[in-house]
Amino acid sequence: MIELIRVVEEGETEETGAERALHDAIAYWTMYATEHRLPAYRPRIKAGVRKGLAAGLTPPDAYLALAWVLADDDSMVAAAQVLQRGVVVHPGNARMLHRLGWTLRTSGRAAEAVAPLQRAVAIQPNLVEAQHELAQALAASNRVQEAEAAYRATVALDPLHQPGAW
Repeated sequence: MIELIRVVEEGETEETGAERALHDAIAYWTMYATEHRLPAYRPRIKAGVRKGLAAGLTPPDAYLALAWVLADDDSMVAAAQVLQRGVVVHPGNARMLHRLGWTLRTSGRAAEAVAPLQRAVAIQPNLVEAQHELAQALAASNRVQEAEAAYRATVALDPLHQPGAW
């Protein structure tokens, strides 16, 4: 496991308490999600985010980080609950709506996934991952014509990087 070190600029005040715990957790989540998907990071991420949220800090990445590691721990119900709380605080966050839709669909709740995914696509039409996830949720909900239209929209947005849409 890599230990991240905080660098403080001269004259800058170092964070402490819940704010530091939250920012460290988000940094570890970024590392976990992009570089080193080691399970050892998950407890640190969960503890830091929970401490920050309990202190009233609510950045969108806090909800995304906690839900991501909960999903990786096979706690999809808890992940969906975190994202649902996050969407209340950040209703216009397309990434969070997309992740909520993904969480619901992959936990067998495809019909429930459609609404947040439609909102994500409406907010950020070029978020190809949300468009593709919407197509999958519609297909899993037996909404075939709508699914076909969403798959076609996915291919139109990015024909190379979403091969599942073909």
